[in-house]
Amino acid sequence: SLKGDQEKMGGIVAVARANGQRTDDLQQSWLLLSGEMEIAERLRDSMRARGFQANATPVNEWCSDGNASIADCIVYVPGTDLSACEADSAEVVATRLETKCHELVEIAQKIDGLNQNGSVRLHVVTEKANKVASAGSSVPNPLQNGLAALAATVAAEYPGIWGGLLDVDSLASDGNLAAATLPRSHGEEVLRGAAKYKSKVVPLEGMSVKNSYRFEGACLVTGGFGGMGLLVAERLAQRGVKQLYLLSRSGESAESGPALARIRAHGAQVAAFQCDVSDSGALSDVLGKVRRHDIPLKGVIHAAGIFADRVLAKHDWEFFRRVLAPKVKGAWNLHRLTSGMELDYFVLFSSAARYLRPDALANYNVANSFMDALA
Repeated sequence: SLKGDQEKMGGIVAVARANGQRTDDLQQSWLLLSGEMEIAERLRDSMRARGFQANATPVNEWCSDGNASIADCIVYVPGTDLSACEADSAEVVATRLETKCHELVEIAQKIDGLNQNGSVRLHVVTEKANKVASAGSSVPNPLQNGLAALAATVAAEYPGIWGGLLDVDSLASDGNLAAATLPRSHGEEVLRGAAKYKSKVVPLEGMSVKNSYRFEGACLVTGGFGGMGLLVAERLAQRGVKQLYLLSRSGESAESGPALARIRAHGAQVAAFQCDVSDSGALSDVLGKVRRHDIPLKGVIHAAGIFADRVLAKHDWEFFRRVLAPKVKGAWNLHRLTSGMELDYFVLFSSAARYLRPDALANYNVANSFMDALA
């Protein structure tokens, strides 16, 4: 939840001005790393105007330089190019996210290796990663939210270097606020206009779940022959769905026989497709066959996914990519290819692991957080 815990920024800005800044803060050096130098340099200039020792360097140059400069506080600013538009393919979207994740992990591991006296801190600045309901903010950016999830894992696995995550509404226009807030930010904080919010998990009280879905027509379930997919399919059949399309990379298995028998016993017809949802062409072919069916498609449930835990120190990027593919590419393909359909429900199966256990689940948390924001 990002409700409550709101602080008006006036007092914070006043504290961060050079003439009111604590001397030890002003003596700290700051290094801004980004692939989008215009944004980094604007933030650098705002910090310098407040009396900070701040510099900016292209992130790729810093990561590859064996004698790279170090600072008391290093800030990674992924930039505004970590975003997606409807025309972007799933491959493009996943590559953008993976590239920024790779940069953040490289930065964290390099700082960890150089941080001999434990004095260097890593900060990350994202844009629109979060939606703040009470602030009326715009739709969150799925890619930035995915990177924010990785930042949470970095914080858990490299606590000795962690400084904080700051999410702003606009990197282009909120540089002054970000510069004023960074020296005081800890944990995960969100700036929206003149207000600051802290993210926290709170129990939902008095919430009633109402079944507003109309279970008419057909439903497509990805990961349809996995344990979760079959459970969902059986539940849908119990609710009256008469046509189910079950998609899976490996197709129907012998172990799924009993579950399929129960589904059919509820009166539902089942059509099985061997399809990797991360493959846009293969998914498009399946949806073409679905459209030609007499019963219209009215629901999509994306339950495909791979779980593979590993700490960042032992990650390889092929391993990372395999976990992102079904959730990031798959969700984006489903979103794009069904956007013109009159669906009653479009459901993405995610996980609360980012908030409950961020360590050792970087790839899984990134993929699920991407889907959280996309939904």
